[in-house]
Amino acid sequence: MVFDLIEEFRQQIVDKTVLAIVNKNQVDVDDFEFDEGQIRIQDKARKLLIAKIMDKLNSKINFNDKKMSYEDIILYQGRLLGKYLTGEEKNYVGFSRRW
Repeated sequence: MVFDLIEEFRQQIVDKTVLAIVNKNQVDVDDFEFDEGQIRIQDKARKLLIAKIMDKLNSKINFNDKKMSYEDIILYQGRLLGKYLTGEEKNYVGFSRRW
C-alpha cells in the first residue's frame, strides 16, 4: 500500500530530480560503478541525489488552495487514504500536479 501511495509522487519528486541532475551534468559515467552485472551509484552522486530529493520534499507548492511541502502533502494523502479505507471518506482523489 505504501508503494501505491508513493507512486502518486514518484514523477514529481524522484523522476524530475534525477532528470534535472542529469540535464545539468551534475553526474557523469564516472559516478557509477559497474560490477558483476550491477550498476551502483558512487557516494558523491548518491549524496547529491539524496540532497536534491530532500530539497524537493521540503519545497512548497500550491495544493488545496494552500502552500504545502511535498512532505506534508504525502502525509495528507496518506491520512486521506486511511479515511477512505475505513469508510470515513466516500472518495479518494490521488495526488496530481496540475500545470
